Amino acid sequence: MNLDKLDLKILKENFDDEMITKIDDENVSKIMVYLEKNGIYYAKDLFLLSLDLFLLPYSEFVNKFEKLKQKLGNNYINKLSEDISLIEMMYD
Repeated sequence: MNLDKLDLKILKENFDDEMITKIDDENVSKIMVYLEKNGIYYAKDLFLLSLDLFLLPYSEFVNKFEKLKQKLGNNYINKLSEDISLIEMMYD
């Protein structure tokens, strides 16, 4: 994933340097592909606002996201795009 200066600024405003240095590019890349395959066209926004979820191992992220999809129902793409804070349900 390519991050521009604005993206980096947002990350630094929302997260400390210690968390940012934990980013595993390969893991994040796999998660992004998974999200895109699931129709999540705003995956980069999720990354910038919920970095800690993207630090989870890929399989754990997928498991939690699949549970989120079940909770939100068939219209999960639109529901999540309208209220991105619903991603926080993955912490449960």
